[in-house]
Amino acid sequence: MLRALGHTVTALRPALVQIRTEPRRAKPLKGMRSSAEVTLLVNHRPVQTAKGEVQFTEHGLSGICMFELSRKAGECLERKMGPVELGLDLMPEYTESQILSMLYRTIERLPDLPGGELLGGLLNRTVGREVLRTALPQTPKAAAHFSKGQLTAVSRMIKCFRFPVLGLLSWDSAQVTAGGVPLGEVDCRTMESRTCRGLYLAGELLNVDGDCGGYNLHWAWSTGMAAGRASAHSLQNGISEG
Repeated sequence: MLRALGHTVTALRPALVQIRTEPRRAKPLKGMRSSAEVTLLVNHRPVQTAKGEVQFTEHGLSGICMFELSRKAGECLERKMGPVELGLDLMPEYTESQILSMLYRTIERLPDLPGGELLGGLLNRTVGREVLRTALPQTPKAAAHFSKGQLTAVSRMIKCFRFPVLGLLSWDSAQVTAGGVPLGEVDCRTMESRTCRGLYLAGELLNVDGDCGGYNLHWAWSTGMAAGRASAHSLQNGISEG
């Protein structure tokens, strides 16, 4: 409708939405939660970071931090900029060497601890087991059997637990729409169209979307108020002039 009235519309995509990863990576962790610092990687280079609770789902990764990375992830996939991944730092308050030292202390105190439980107390149990499974071809039966190389690989995996990004969940799962009519095509004081007099645009019709936290609602309400007041004022002036 807006195109027919002379407007352009940028590419539209879901935003503030779950990020899809490989099912074989996602399903073993379904229902688990972990605090993490998450980095969006494109061609193995960091492009955006968010911190918060990660929720592992059947389809991939969810949670506020994932929602805030979803717009950029979708954009990078659409532009085919190269491999897109999510790197989860599951212990952001510690360095890799500090984590390695913790593991050595655990082995020293509990040499007979089952190998699959090595990360117990550091990470969610299920997440910890999956980190071990991903980092090592085979998990040693007991803590005392871990080699220095294996412990280094596990420490490194905790700091960057990677998931390839396949896409985003559909519009039905998204909180907002990214894209829309460029702001340059409206008068931002009144929200009136610059191409069609008497037409006022607000909210997600415009190419504006924000992070989680009420910003998108604030944008919808504030632009709606501006458009409503301006249109009412325009009508009043028209009646007065008539």
